[in-house]
Amino acid sequence: MQHFFILQCQVNMIKILIPIFLIAGLYSCKKDVVNQKDIEGSWEYSTFIGYPFNYPTLPPGNGHVIVIKRNGLFERKSHDTTIFKGVYTLRWRKDCGTNTKQAFFKTREPNSTESIISVMNDSLLLSSSSCLADGGVAIYKRK
Repeated sequence: MQHFFILQCQVNMIKILIPIFLIAGLYSCKKDVVNQKDIEGSWEYSTFIGYPFNYPTLPPGNGHVIVIKRNGLFERKSHDTTIFKGVYTLRWRKDCGTNTKQAFFKTREPNSTESIISVMNDSLLLSSSSCLADGGVAIYKRK
């Protein structure tokens, strides 16, 4: 009888601990794809990968730069000449057909579209939404 009681207590303990570990695991996952501090700074255009072909990589010092500031300001420059200066928004939401939240970056620059923004090593990636069939990725290197 005592062995049955001990076994029953262990089973009940497992039933209690499994949901606790699952909930703790879900809350420990990083929810934001990109951190605001990660995207701040000057970024020089490197290449574009997308349909129908990939464009050649531009050499460092090509002068095509974007500057992202913490206070919501954005600049696009060409060889130290400001082409556009304005504000940007950064929102976290789900993209088409995915269950993961992604960071979306949007400027008020004319003809600009909202892009998924991410940072990998010293590269900033501005990707088209998965809603677009012929999208691509613009890659910028940290200056």
